[in-house]
Amino acid sequence: MNFDVNDFDEGYCGPFTWDVKRLLASLNILMHSKGFSDAEIQQILWTCISAYVKQIDIFCKQKNDQFSLTLQNTTGKVKELLNETRIKSNYLHLNSCTTVENYERKITRSKTVKDVDDDLRQKILEVKIVFFCLFF
Repeated sequence: MNFDVNDFDEGYCGPFTWDVKRLLASLNILMHSKGFSDAEIQQILWTCISAYVKQIDIFCKQKNDQFSLTLQNTTGKVKELLNETRIKSNYLHLNSCTTVENYERKITRSKTVKDVDDDLRQKILEVKIVFFCLFF
């Protein structure tokens, strides 16, 4: 798996468990920002990881070639994304969320995609340290 702190560019190979930890860290930050108690956050995170492990167990019991996300076995946002990829190329998608300036591709900032200022970055790092001390 290739990834970086917030996306897949400038990434490197690592175990899939890092991605699971990133999911839990993201949920933790979101719930903390929404005012959930520590007990509520812990319960939700344990529920999430339990469901994840249960689903992985189901996948492991299937034949190796049986798991794939297709138009026939998906619904909602996943199915929508699969349909969109049928009519759009990766190049078009990349151009929809990035721009090229001086021969360098950069993520397009928008109402929902913004730079992190120093204060928010420090808060994220503090939550990350607390989270990993609690769970790992």
